Amino acid sequence: MVFEGRVESISFSGGVVRFGGKAFFVPFTCPGDVVRAEAADEKKPVARLVEIVEASGDRVEPQCPLFGICGGCTLQHMSYESQAAEKKNMVADALRRIGGVEAAPEIGFVPSPPYGWRNRVELHTDGGIVGFKESKSAKIVRARDCPAAVPVVRDFIKYAAPPCGRRRFTVYGFDDRIAVEGGDTERLFVPGLDVTMDARLFFQSNLEAQKTLVADVAAIAGKGGMLADIYCGVGAFARSLAAGFAELVLVEENPQAIALARENLRGSRAEYYALSAERYCAAVGSNAQNTGRTPHGETAVVDPPREGLCVPLINLFIRLKTAALIYVSCNPATLARDTKRLLEGGYRLVSVTCYDFYPQTTHIECAVLFRYEGRL
Repeated sequence: MVFEGRVESISFSGGVVRFGGKAFFVPFTCPGDVVRAEAADEKKPVARLVEIVEASGDRVEPQCPLFGICGGCTLQHMSYESQAAEKKNMVADALRRIGGVEAAPEIGFVPSPPYGWRNRVELHTDGGIVGFKESKSAKIVRARDCPAAVPVVRDFIKYAAPPCGRRRFTVYGFDDRIAVEGGDTERLFVPGLDVTMDARLFFQSNLEAQKTLVADVAAIAGKGGMLADIYCGVGAFARSLAAGFAELVLVEENPQAIALARENLRGSRAEYYALSAERYCAAVGSNAQNTGRTPHGETAVVDPPREGLCVPLINLFIRLKTAALIYVSCNPATLARDTKRLLEGGYRLVSVTCYDFYPQTTHIECAVLFRYEGRL
């Protein structure tokens, strides 16, 4: 079925076009475009762009020749101002539709440079080719540059020689320093966060945005007796917050990451749990029964994967009446789902701020502050 319509907004799957009472998602379109698109299956909402009948004023020329081929960027055809507005709308829409939040606080937005922001890239190799995965394919497209990357990473990509035996590897760089998974240097000390990262472990791809986020979280967390940093990774949040709290609890299921967090928090009064969030919840209950002490703070920072928080952890916050909960999210849909559960459990939504860690993509990071006020 071929249809024509105007793009209303942007979703994670593409521009939203309504036709015949249905919403279709058309990739590589821009709000305001009038497009002709084809839906191979009317029961499936994703359609293929056939023609731009009338271009939106927000449409711009992509800077990367691999745009539309490489699976990384999906919004280079949109002005950065339009991207920012659409991302805020996506978060607000998720909180309203999924979270049931009718009167959300005004959503803040912290931008990044449209290009030259990416410190971390994952490269793939196949038959001597070094590059990125093609969109919706396992095929490798040769990349000789990446405008989204910082200069030292761009230089590495131009002359990339994969570490011996690696078909996939991560590169992380800033200033003139670079760490390569499987290479001679895999660790780097990160000034501004005062932590050591490891290219073998997850670390945020946009270092400047990460510094801003960590500083903002420290500001809203304030000071107190005990802080819990759950899904702590290598301990960037806990390291920044350590001076304001008498005790720290760090939870991370990746044993290599929490071992590095121990190094980064050396000298702090901290407890470490190399556990998943689910197993941590069980450990908290067992510890409270055995000792009468709950190893959990009145303030908590959570930075879960895209799946969001597990139900036992939400229930734990509610049961312990954790006074301040700072939720760092990379998925507005699961954030909104968890917001609904937290509000029903007695929490109040205090603030929502978007951090554009990934310009030229539909991904958006959020930091949300909840305070416990009890059930009505």
